Amino acid sequence: MTNHFKSLHHFKDKGEDKAKKENEGLSEDQIGTNEQRSSTGDPSYEQSNSGKLWTTFKGGNVDDCVVCMDTPTEPRNLKVKPVCPTCGAIQGIVTGDQPLGTMNVYTSSMSVAGYPKDGRIEIEYYIYSGHQGKDHPEPGKRFESIKQTAFLPDNERGRKIAKMLEVAFKRKLVFTIGHSRTTGKQGVVTWNDIHHKTNPNPGTQYGYPDETYLDRVEDELTVKGVTEKDI
Repeated sequence: MTNHFKSLHHFKDKGEDKAKKENEGLSEDQIGTNEQRSSTGDPSYEQSNSGKLWTTFKGGNVDDCVVCMDTPTEPRNLKVKPVCPTCGAIQGIVTGDQPLGTMNVYTSSMSVAGYPKDGRIEIEYYIYSGHQGKDHPEPGKRFESIKQTAFLPDNERGRKIAKMLEVAFKRKLVFTIGHSRTTGKQGVVTWNDIHHKTNPNPGTQYGYPDETYLDRVEDELTVKGVTEKDI
C-alpha cells in the first residue's frame, strides 16, 4: 500500500481468525482452496423467527397447514423476510447468506472521475472459497474465492454510503452465491443487488462519472433495510 492511502476500517467474519490459523504458512492460492472454510458464516446471523407456521381453529389441530387444513407429510421451516406484505416496509433486521470474508476501507488522495476536488474511498472485499450452505442454490457445491475493489468519492455523501455498506457487509447482504451477470457462470460469489463502482476512471462500464449513482446505491441499501439511522 503506497503512502497516499490511509486505512480506515477492517471488518471480518467471526470465523476469520480460525481460518487464518488453519492457513498459516500457506500461499494465497493454497488459502483459496482450503476445504475447511465454511460458507455459512456466523450462526448468530441466522434467522431466529423461522419456526413452524401454525394456527388454531375450531375442531382443528395446531399442527395442520393453515392453507389446506391438512396435516403436512413433510413439514419444513420457512425462511421469512421481515417485510410488511402490505406496504413493503422492513420490520426488524434483514440478514443475508453472504459467505465468510473481509472488508477493508481506505482513503486516497486520488479522485474518482466527476469529483476532481475530492479524494476517494477504496473498499476492498475478499470472500473466501468454500462450499455452498443450506440457504444457497446448491448446498455442498464448492465455490471459489473472489476479491473486489469498489470506489466512492471521499466527501460527506460518499463517507455516509461507505458506512452504510459496512453495515450491509456485517449483515451479510453485499454478496451472495448465484448467477454472475458479468461472466455468465452459475454457483459463484456475486454482488447481491447492491451495485458498486469497481473503476474510478471515465469511459468504463462500471466507472465514473455517474451523477445518479450515489442516489441509486443508497436506495438499494434502503431496500435491504440499511438506512442512515443504522450508522
